[in-house]
Amino acid sequence: MRQAFDIQEYILRELDPNLASSFFNETSGSAIISRALRMEARWPIVARHTAGAQDCECEVAWANTYRVGIQYTATASRCGNAVYNRHRAPASRHLRLVGAVPNVRAAAFRQSVTEVGAEGLAAVATSTTTQTTLAGLSFNGLDGIAVTPRGLLLDAQKGFAFVVDCTQAKEFALAHWLVNGADGGRLFVRCFGGDGIVRENAAGDVLASLTTLAWNAPSKSWTGAATMADSSLIG
Repeated sequence: MRQAFDIQEYILRELDPNLASSFFNETSGSAIISRALRMEARWPIVARHTAGAQDCECEVAWANTYRVGIQYTATASRCGNAVYNRHRAPASRHLRLVGAVPNVRAAAFRQSVTEVGAEGLAAVATSTTTQTTLAGLSFNGLDGIAVTPRGLLLDAQKGFAFVVDCTQAKEFALAHWLVNGADGGRLFVRCFGGDGIVRENAAGDVLASLTTLAWNAPSKSWTGAATMADSSLIG
């Protein structure tokens, strides 16, 4: 499904107790685009998604509030949509770099005789665990990571991850590159509450674009259903 809506002088206003939303998207289509929306009152939700829609865009020409966004219900299975707020919010049209490690080989260090880490990243294990805290599941370095002339070679069930604060920012784009441009690896996400305790299988915690994230109970993590690959744009 690909639809574009050009809206002239369209005004959306919330009237209590009704919740106003420009688009109620129950589809799993893509590229549903709305332009020049005008939103009254202080309801910040421009669209509500309940299924697998992705690559959709909502352009807000005027709003009486900031942080306008898309609401994903508990039944939503994809994200990867964008809101462009033109009203007094030019920064909303720009991506901000949260973290970057251009060369993990250059960032590598010896944590101990057997353990290797990478500056700016947390070492993680995807194996079965009984740990429940951020400190117990994220490490400076781990064994099973070998330094090679071109990069780092990780054993199965070992990885590196960014630790990010999601209090304000909710959507992130991840780019990664393996040696010689090889495909491989899967998205791996662990969610923690403000108390540092891992959140286990909470509906709506994690959504991804172009792949479904499945709950892995033994490792207390969400993992991608498909390997990341340039050919399919997964990752």
